[in-house]
Parts: sequence; structure tokens; C-alpha cells
Amino acid sequence: MAGMKRLILAAVTSVSLVLPAVAESRVPLQEDKVLDDGLTIVAAVNYLRRNCDTVGLRVLRSWVAAQGLKNRALELGYDRAEIEVYFNDEAQKARVKAQAKAYLEARGVVWDDPASFCTYARTAVAADKGVGRYIYLK
Repeated sequence: MAGMKRLILAAVTSVSLVLPAVAESRVPLQEDKVLDDGLTIVAAVNYLRRNCDTVGLRVLRSWVAAQGLKNRALELGYDRAEIEVYFNDEAQKARVKAQAKAYLEARGVVWDDPASFCTYARTAVAADKGVGRYIYLK
């Protein structure tokens, strides 16, 4: 029994020494390309939906992608509470929205031209890549 107690104590001590090192070695969420690109696509989809009446959301596909982003953050070593804080952080939302605007502008969207949102949406749906995987034309 005393040997088991020593073994458990050694395991707990080892874990407590390793965990801070693991936490320090985590990639910041905003620096993970997969996660950051995914959030940028989500924001771009929302801009298209809000600015083009003929764009609909592929709900199931979008939900699965959102779960994938959360799972990616879990794989990087973050817990659910940390992930929620990150996803709800206003500074991060602003950063991702700016990236989404740049993404759309690079593809021909002009903010003062509502028709440009629909034009790009049609192109994206036809290609079935990027934002086109998460939207459909009504």
C-alpha cells in the first residue's frame, strides 16, 4: 500500500511539473493558421449572408466546420473555457472581421456595391471552396 501511495505521489508530482511546460508551449490560438483561416471564412460567410439576399447558409456543413474549429483548439491543448473566452473576445472578433473583409476585397467584393457580394457568392458556390462550401444560392 505504501508503494502505491509513493507511485501516485510521483505521478501527481510529474504531472504538476509537466503541465506548466505544456501550457507555455501551446501555440496562441490566433497564430494557428488552420484555426485562424477557419474563423476568417466564418466571418466572410456572415458578411455575404448579410449583404446578399440570395445567399443561404448550409447549416449542417457550417455547424460541423465550427465543431472542427473547436476540436482543433482542443488539440492544441486549450480547454473549453479558454476556447469560449477566445471565440467571444471582442478584440479577436474585430481582428477576424478585418481579415474577412480583406479576404472578400481580394476577391472583388466592394463594400459600397451590394451586387459585388452576390457576384462573389455565385463564384464561390460554383467553385465549392472556401466560403462556397458553406453557402448556397436561393
